[in-house]
This record gives sequence, C-alpha cells and structure tokens, in this order.
Amino acid sequence: FFCFNTYLFIIKMAWAGIDDLLMTSLSVYPGSEIFERLSKQNKINFEDEYFLSLSSQGSLNVSPTFSNHYSRTELHLFKMGGFMLFYSLSLMIRPWRLVLLIRELCSGQGTTRLSMALINLRRRMLKLPHARPLPSLEFKPEHHKKEMTK
Repeated sequence: FFCFNTYLFIIKMAWAGIDDLLMTSLSVYPGSEIFERLSKQNKINFEDEYFLSLSSQGSLNVSPTFSNHYSRTELHLFKMGGFMLFYSLSLMIRPWRLVLLIRELCSGQGTTRLSMALINLRRRMLKLPHARPLPSLEFKPEHHKKEMTK
C-alpha cells in the first residue's frame, strides 16, 4: 500500500511536467525527536559510518534504514523503481526531453539528476576528469585595477 501511494504520486508529478525527482530514505539527524527515540533504542551506531551516511541520502547507493517493515535492499529497489518510473514516464510524455538529455550528455553539463548521474557514470567508466567549474562572476576590484594600469 505504501509503495502504491508513492508510485501514484510519482506518476502524477511526471504527468504534471516536473522535470526532476529526488527519492531518499529517512535521514535521522541529531537533535530530532526520532533521533532521540532511536538512540534510546540503541538503533544508532555513533561511528563515522553513520555520519557519512547522512550525506549520501540522495545518492543511488544503498542507504541505511531504521524501518521495522522494509530491509535496506527493499528500500533501495523501491527507490530505483521510483526513479525508473518517473524518468521513463517523463521521457515518454515529453519526448523533447530525450533530445535535451542527449544534448546535455554530449556537452557534459547536466541540469537534472538524471543527466548529472549519467554524465558522472560516463566519466567514471572512461576515467575522465570532472567538468571544469564555470568562471566566477564575482567582482574582484584588484583584478580590474591591474588591467586598467597596463
């Protein structure tokens, strides 16, 4: 039932024209009520791995879970299914997005989670360097003074 409602919501978002999706498992942060409850139940291990896991919630990696109903694997498959459902529907309903996706893959500059994930996957597989950051638009008066005195 839980899965059905979430997937129905994903379908509605793809149909409405939303162009990106983020699915994460529950992030239990220090100071929150649920953190205190899970700490008292000794379900949180206060080692580096726990704190590092907080930063990877939006990734495609298998995330930790504190659920009594779903395993880590089940939640990961549920998340991957949601991504596949959303992006396949989004591309079928709006086929021009496929052209935009291909253009972003060729340029190496992604604007959605899907294009950025595929670009990073290609870089890892081909061992390419990351894209150079865009030049800063920050005004640096000392730089302009040097050019004006030349």
